[in-house]
This record gives sequence, C-alpha cells and structure tokens, in this order.
Amino acid sequence: MCPSRGCIGFCSRLVLALLCVGEVVNAVDSASAEDDHASESAVPRFRWGQTKEKLFLTAIVKDLDKTSVRLSFHPDRLSFEALDSFGKTYALELDLVQDIVASSCKWEHVQRRDQRGDAVLVTLLK
Repeated sequence: MCPSRGCIGFCSRLVLALLCVGEVVNAVDSASAEDDHASESAVPRFRWGQTKEKLFLTAIVKDLDKTSVRLSFHPDRLSFEALDSFGKTYALELDLVQDIVASSCKWEHVQRRDQRGDAVLVTLLK
C-alpha cells in the first residue's frame, strides 16, 4: 500500500518511476541551462493522480508548440513527446506496473494555461 495515497499495487512501482523521473527533471533542467542543445530532449514538468479506474497525468511545457504533441499508449507504458516554440524536444517515458486499456486512453490540451507553461492532460483507463 502506498502511504501517501492509500492506493494498492498499481502505484507502487509507478511512484518509484515518477520519483526517479522527477530527479531526472532536475538534472536535465540544470544541464539545459549550461548546455542548451536542441537535439537533446528534456523531461517536461508533470503532475499525476489516480482513482480506482483511471490515472491522470498532466505534462507541462513552457511555450508548447501544440501541433507537435505526440502520445502513444501501450498496455504497459506511456510515451509523451512535444516541442516548445524554440524547437527544444521534451520527452517522457513511463513504464507502468499494471496494464492500462490503451485503446481507451486519451489526451487533450488544457484550455487554462498553467503558471509554468501549456499543459496536456492525459487520462489512462486501468
């Protein structure tokens, strides 16, 4: 059981994966400030939450090029890729502990701009 959310099984490895990715975010942000190569991808800021039936993930990219957003859903993982208006690539790959119904997953641009950039809301059906 996850002590912070009270969820069972599904999030145990996902939380670990998200925490690890969160550490990468800081490393990438620091590295990109020193060495800003457009060919290297950065990890976007993100938030997540879940219910018994769904997992929600919001990816946030400052100055997002909304036409560049690409998501792919697989039973055991999620892939997100997008560009900002300067051509910098942002990518996020998450391996999931429990399978999702890939054909029922969806994403949308959030109408209200987040203080840190433009947001994409991803909804995964467990």
